[in-house]
Amino acid sequence: MLATRRGFTLVELLAVVAMVGILAVIAMVGYRKYLRASHSSEAISMLHGIRAGQEASKAESLVYLDCSGGSLASYYPHATPDKTKWHWVNPAHSAFACWRQLNVASDGPVQYVFSTVAGAAGATTFPTVPELATQPTWPNPAPDPWYIVQAVGDLDGDGTKSMFLASSFSGEVYQQNESE
Repeated sequence: MLATRRGFTLVELLAVVAMVGILAVIAMVGYRKYLRASHSSEAISMLHGIRAGQEASKAESLVYLDCSGGSLASYYPHATPDKTKWHWVNPAHSAFACWRQLNVASDGPVQYVFSTVAGAAGATTFPTVPELATQPTWPNPAPDPWYIVQAVGDLDGDGTKSMFLASSFSGEVYQQNESE
């Protein structure tokens, strides 16, 4: 008796290939979400490092450091947010000495650019946050010396920027477009 061997039909093979393709697409979407979340954690980690540096500066000299010259649009380590990674230590930057005083370190290149401004107690005007349509409400007048720290990034280069903002007024970190 002759045994017949039966293989897979073309339709069955196409169905398996389609299922594998769908699973691959789902995996890629999850992987991209994971990558974007890791970039957000970079910005938040650096913000916390800058905040710690500001507090250490105040403990030592009774003032916060204004490394961005009063403008939250003056960024470090690079002048504009884009999808390029930049080394955190940038001696060519005009405010390098001030940023070095904050004693903030990065494990590697950063994709966000950062700014920090500071002022004395009793301030009634604060710098505008260029990436926000509606400006935050700060205390009026500021009861103590203050600082504002900002991280801005355009991780995918599409012109939509993600932004993280922290200040000495509260322990919160404001996020806008964090997955961009």
